[in-house]
Formats: sequence, structure tokens, C-alpha cells
Amino acid sequence: MKTIRFALLACAVLGLSAQGAAQAETYPGDKPIKIVAAFSPGSATDTSARIIAEELRKDLNANVIVENKPGAQGLIGTEYAVRSPGDGYTLTISSSSLNSINPGLFKKLPYDAQKDFSHVSRLTTMPMLLLVRADGPYKDLASFVKQAASRSLNYGYGSPGGQVGAAAFNRIAGVRAEGVPYKSQPPALTDLAGGQVDYVMADLSVATPLLRGGKLRALAISTESRLPDLPDVPTFAETGYQDFDLVVWVGLAGPAGIPQPILERLNKAVNDALARPEVQQKFAALGMTAAPNSQAQQQAFVQAQLGTWGRRMQEANIKPE
Repeated sequence: MKTIRFALLACAVLGLSAQGAAQAETYPGDKPIKIVAAFSPGSATDTSARIIAEELRKDLNANVIVENKPGAQGLIGTEYAVRSPGDGYTLTISSSSLNSINPGLFKKLPYDAQKDFSHVSRLTTMPMLLLVRADGPYKDLASFVKQAASRSLNYGYGSPGGQVGAAAFNRIAGVRAEGVPYKSQPPALTDLAGGQVDYVMADLSVATPLLRGGKLRALAISTESRLPDLPDVPTFAETGYQDFDLVVWVGLAGPAGIPQPILERLNKAVNDALARPEVQQKFAALGMTAAPNSQAQQQAFVQAQLGTWGRRMQEANIKPE
């Protein structure tokens, strides 16, 4: 009897495997692929989705569209995406905000940051910068921290990464400040340039246009060494804050249950795209570094990052609400 059961189980597994392989051969066919971006246009999530969508259109010979569903720190769009069928036709941008940070910010997260996702690949990594108004009183990080010791400041944040990054630095540097939430990073930076908030911790991709336009000044960056494009911006380690080591990441994922052969086909298409110099240049121009990996590596990376950001939140005494 056990032998019969084992044989039936083996046949079922082989049948599913063959079915998945057959689906991958015909995928995506004439059906469009939707990539959900859970933040506003202009955010790192949105920009990454649009760049990779353009490449997947060519590599998969498919109609690939980007759908923005911002709000509630990315919860609305992400829940919508992971509740979709796991057939490979609804994908979503995974990120440090959605998969590493939100689990520590919300007691009742409407999705499981690990179990509800089929991870395809990492797309990019991005450093974080402490930003102030270009014509403001802060010329370097030392003067900023000194001023912050004498009065309470306020900081804007338009992403979970920005919120945790600022709180983590505040703890390390002894800065007293109140957070001001925004729907996404672009409006937070616009208000920073206009003087409505004192500083913002944001990723380089979103800050680049205002930095180049002379509206903002970066006091420090979370890279190991200075960037060639920003030679006057010191690293946090240079300025004495070696413990600030947070880096933002963006990936491509889908709902749980996407057949493995389809995931592997998507992973190959994404990684082929990220290997092209012109695609790398598109991301580099926005402050992002192309960082592809295998599907298994991305699964492990997401799990490791959940632990890293969780520790930083605990150290900054950030509690889920």
C-alpha cells in the first residue's frame, strides 16, 4: 500500500512539474503582465517598475504595464498584488520598505512579508542620504548635529525606509526630532526644499533631481566610499557614524504560488536586462546600482534583510502600531 501511495505521489509531482514547464513555454502568450508599484510616480519603486517593464516587453515579447497603487506606506498596492492569482501575470515591486521594514512598523500587516511572495530577482540597491535645504544653515553633518542638540527639529519621510533611516540616525547621533509623514518621498523632498521640514533621510534615486538642481544639499551618504558623481558628500563612516549602514533595495516579485518554471523564466529575463550596459546606465543616472541575483539568492536576501532592518528598528525603539 505504501508503495502504491508513493507511486501515486510521484506521478502527481511529475505531472505538476510537467504542467509548470508547459506553462513556462507558452508564458506569457497574448495575456498582458501587470507590475504593481505601491508608491507614487517618481518614487524608486515606480521608476524601477517602468525601467524593467520596458525591458520585459522586449525579452518576453509581451504587453507589460505598470499600475500605481500608492497609499498607507505601500500597504494598499502590495496587498492588492499578493492577493492576485499566482500565475505570473500580476507582479509587484518588492523592496526594503515593503518586505524588510513594514513588518516592524505595523502590528496588523495585511500581508506576510515572506510567505505571500514569489521572489523573482533583486533589481537594484541604493544608498541613503541625509538631506537638507541647499540654502539652509547646515553646511555639514557636524554643524547639523550641533544645531540639533540645542533645539528639536522635524524630519519628513515618504517611505518606511526614510522613517526608519531617520529614526536610526537620530538615535546614533542623539538628535531630537519629530517625524512628519508623507504619501511618498517626492512630496517630502519638495517640502524640504521649500523649508517646511528641517531634513529628510531619502534614497539617492529620488533625491538626484533636486540635488542636481541645487535645491538640496546632502550631508552624508550610506556607502562604503564616496561616489564619483557626489565627490563632496562624505560617507556616514567618514563623519564618525560608522554604525549607520542601511542600504535600500528594490526587487521584482509576485504572489505566492507562481510555478517555478515561470519564476525561472522571469529571473532570466530580468537578469539579462540588468546585464545590459544601457539598462545599468539608466539606473545609475537615478542613483541606483543594478544588483541582479538568482531566484534562490533573492529569497535568502529578503529573509536576511528582514532581520537587519528589524534590528535597527529595535535599536531605535520603533514599535509596531
